[in-house]
Amino acid sequence: MPIRSRLAAASCAVLVLVTPADAQTVEVCQVVRVTDAVVLERGGRSVAAVPGHVLARADRIGTGPSGRATLRCNTGLEMTIGPGTLIALERIMAPGRERPGVDLFRGIAGFFLDRGRPGGFEVRTPSAVAAVRSTTWAVAVEDRATAAFVSKGRVLVAGRGGAVALDAGEGVDVTADGVIGPPKSWGAERIEGFARRLGGDWTAR
Repeated sequence: MPIRSRLAAASCAVLVLVTPADAQTVEVCQVVRVTDAVVLERGGRSVAAVPGHVLARADRIGTGPSGRATLRCNTGLEMTIGPGTLIALERIMAPGRERPGVDLFRGIAGFFLDRGRPGGFEVRTPSAVAAVRSTTWAVAVEDRATAAFVSKGRVLVAGRGGAVALDAGEGVDVTADGVIGPPKSWGAERIEGFARRLGGDWTAR
């Protein structure tokens, strides 16, 4: 099934990155690094993603079992897309009042933001809502369940039954139907598992 069809079939909740607005900044994002099989879908056509690809608003990216991609935007946002991931970039350069962001349907993505960005930023997953400021964090989706981990900064994660605040070193699990667990200090093994999946682009902070 094409990436577009698989992504469109999934329902999702929202992870929100709240930052100061600056209407004068134009968002420009591009692929800066690719490892193994990474597919960029644009206008119903799929091509191999390569460094230097400037991203358009409706682009979608899929990675193979060992594929990774690093995307960088001029607003200070950097995304590392790990193996086995499906992610839609339709709202990353959203015009007007629409909040920019991405839709993470499966797999894992790490995010790094070193400063406030225009209009905020949101990441949609099947089961959770998280609000953060400039920070380093990662989100994984498996069988519609969500796991969020904060390396630096603070994140508010909400499911259908409540919300929790995560500080650096803490993570939370949200079930596929939106039930959110308590915040926990993640052990080295689980943190290293995230880091291995995302690779050095995300961990070197």
